[in-house]
Amino acid sequence: MSLRRARRFRPPKTWCLAACVGFAAWALEAPARADVSFGLSWRPSQGDACVDEAALRESVEQRLGRATFTESSNADILIEAEETPVAQGEFRARVTERDRRGNVRGVRELKAQSCPSLRRAATLIVTLIIDPHRTGRPVQDPNDASEPPASPPPEAPAPKADDVSDVPVVSPPPPLHEHRAAPPSALPEHRNRRWGVSLGAGAGTSVGILPSATVTVFALVRLEPSNSRWSFDWSGGYSLPQRLREGPVYADFAAVEQRLRSCFAVVRWPSNEVDACAGLALGAILPNTAGMQSGSDHWRLLVGPTAAVGFDARTGPLGGRVELGLTWGLRQHDFSYFDLANERQGLYSTKTFVFFVSLSGLGKFS
Repeated sequence: MSLRRARRFRPPKTWCLAACVGFAAWALEAPARADVSFGLSWRPSQGDACVDEAALRESVEQRLGRATFTESSNADILIEAEETPVAQGEFRARVTERDRRGNVRGVRELKAQSCPSLRRAATLIVTLIIDPHRTGRPVQDPNDASEPPASPPPEAPAPKADDVSDVPVVSPPPPLHEHRAAPPSALPEHRNRRWGVSLGAGAGTSVGILPSATVTVFALVRLEPSNSRWSFDWSGGYSLPQRLREGPVYADFAAVEQRLRSCFAVVRWPSNEVDACAGLALGAILPNTAGMQSGSDHWRLLVGPTAAVGFDARTGPLGGRVELGLTWGLRQHDFSYFDLANERQGLYSTKTFVFFVSLSGLGKFS
């Protein structure tokens, strides 16, 4: 009896040191993912769900000690779960973690012999996804009346086999995200350094640059900082030549154009988004003429602000984009020639506003 008391005694200095270390660890770990928002979706594959989504949200937030979840469409990380009843006395659920682009970050399989056990396992795994450094007492399911909470003893004994026979063994999240193993204080800086690069190509048409609607092909580069609604892109395009002929006069007109823009995702879903873009357009009309007045066969500069609205759809690293926009030409150009009577005749003029629509495909490489 005296030996037990001797083992349980802790000097005051030891308690103070432990409290300071615990507080410092909590202070370092608490902000680890504070700037990341989470969404939760739990659905059954058929019939009624064993786990109630609202109750699961409440259990996880109670365990974390803070409000955690936001709307799925606004979340940086979406936790999706599909529950599947296998047989009598056996329940399974697949928990998938996705980023805002719809990319899969991790998948966990849960297996339990009862609904209360599946609820406890779901609470644990969702908590670990949100805060992988989280420690603390297990959460008692409020709907599990068969296992009332017991007051903890002064020193928790080793768990017995009978106490955990019905609790599914859930391994910690796999080392899929290496940045989770980094110290919490380094996570924001590491996250800010990550940029996604997408390359693509597409085709479109515009009205207002050449005599009639153009056929344009272009290349596209897009930069996307992680965990941000902002993105930046550059595109360079070439409009196929069009020919005009008036008697002895003919002219072929082509155009080149590039756009440099920043975009903001106005509406976002796990795999799709609608964004608004604005920036600068710079290009030139390339005439190839015969019999026209002096100067009409020179390149004509095109410059002006541009804006567009686009819709992105992603499937893993591949995606497609549809875009509608306009460019405001700061200067208009006239192309004309002198006929046999030495009178000036016009061929065509560029427009103040150029409207365009395009379709492109993208592949994410980093």
